Amino acid sequence: MKCISELLMGLAGATLVVISAVQPAKANSDNGEDPSCEIVNFAYAATMNATRSSVTAYAEQDDGSLVFTADLRTQSGTNYLKDSTRKQWIRYPQTKWVPADRFGSKITDCVFKGDESHLDLAAKHYSAIRHEGPQASKVDFWITHDDGRIVKMRIGPWGVKLKSGLGVIEIRKFDDEALTPPP
Repeated sequence: MKCISELLMGLAGATLVVISAVQPAKANSDNGEDPSCEIVNFAYAATMNATRSSVTAYAEQDDGSLVFTADLRTQSGTNYLKDSTRKQWIRYPQTKWVPADRFGSKITDCVFKGDESHLDLAAKHYSAIRHEGPQASKVDFWITHDDGRIVKMRIGPWGVKLKSGLGVIEIRKFDDEALTPPP
C-alpha cells in the first residue's frame, strides 16, 4: 500500500510539473510581478524578446515636436544601435527581458487609459511605472489589439525635466521590409 501511495504522489507531482511547464506564468507575488501589469508585462516581453524588430527613438520637445535620438534593430539575437552621436552601427547580443528580477517588478502600477490607434493600428493605451535599477519613470504603452505587441512607448522623466525635452518616444515596427540588418 505504501508503494501505491508513493507512486500516486509521484504521478501527481509530475502532472503539476507538466501543467506548469505548458501554461504561461501568471503575475503574482510569488514571481515578483505586479498583478495590475499582467497584460503590459506580456506585451513588453513579446516585444522586447522579438527576434526581428525596429525601434526609432525620439526626444519629445516642449512644443510636441520629436527629434531623432537613436535607431535600434534586432535581428536573430543581435541588436544593432546607431544613435545621433555615432556614425557607425554598434552590435551587441540581445538579452531576454523578464518582468521581475531580484529588485522586484520592473513595471508596476499599470492603468488602462483607453483604446487609441497608432500608425493605423488599433491599440490599447496603458500608463505605468518602469523600474530600471535605481531609476523609475512614468511610461505609456500602446499595445496592438491584433498581436499584443507594443508599437509605441513614451518614457517620461521621473521628477526632473530632461535637457532634451519632456521624455523619449519609441516607435516600434515589426515589418520585415524595414528590418534589413545594418551594413
